[in-house]
Amino acid sequence: SEEGMLCSADSTGVVRMRTEDFGGSWVPVYRSSAARSTDGQHHWVVSLSASTLYCIITRTSAGPTPNPRPVLSMLPLSLPVVIPEHSLGDLEDEAAKASLALSVAQSSGDDIRLALGASEKAAIRLFHAACKAEKLERASDIAETF
Repeated sequence: SEEGMLCSADSTGVVRMRTEDFGGSWVPVYRSSAARSTDGQHHWVVSLSASTLYCIITRTSAGPTPNPRPVLSMLPLSLPVVIPEHSLGDLEDEAAKASLALSVAQSSGDDIRLALGASEKAAIRLFHAACKAEKLERASDIAETF
């Protein structure tokens, strides 16, 4: 990745990033099958940042051709988040992405103030939405992360 994190992509289109969370684990950050608009599309990963996947989208599994020069596409990362019924899926996903970005910033030794602020803001928004929806158990879980 751009931040120096180890990443891997497998033949099924799952991209994983190694984080220090959970004792050092490989977290799936992108699934090509979920992002395809047609069955014949293939994503060739070029680079990765804390929030974006840079890839070349092709129609064949043989890979991109050098001529004409392939177009680089930027796709958002999507973490696998279990979303219960009547949950706030977008906010849960945003909080998970912010947490991953914070973990990446801490591991790479970068200035974490921006990532920490984004992570706290996402957690507060999620906490507020849980309280507003009267989901006190979820609000309690989120409050423990503060």
